[in-house]
Amino acid sequence: ANDAKSFISVECSGCLSQCGKGPNIMIEESSGKTTTPGKLYFGVDGVGAASAVLDVACGLDSPIELLIASSSMIKARSGTFFGGS
Repeated sequence: ANDAKSFISVECSGCLSQCGKGPNIMIEESSGKTTTPGKLYFGVDGVGAASAVLDVACGLDSPIELLIASSSMIKARSGTFFGGS
């Protein structure tokens, strides 16, 4: 992620066959033609942990406030933020 042409894509998934160890994050690198096998991070249970994974795995300095705002936006869209289904 340190290359100017690099980007990060975030996709939702299931538990990645490691349900008892979750929430989990998988980091994969792709050149557009090939994808390297991903590295799995277990127990990423908050924005601080997610920020640390992005920093260590991708060299991405992600302010915790940004991750909190993003998480709130996702919850609001799904209806869970305001006590929805």
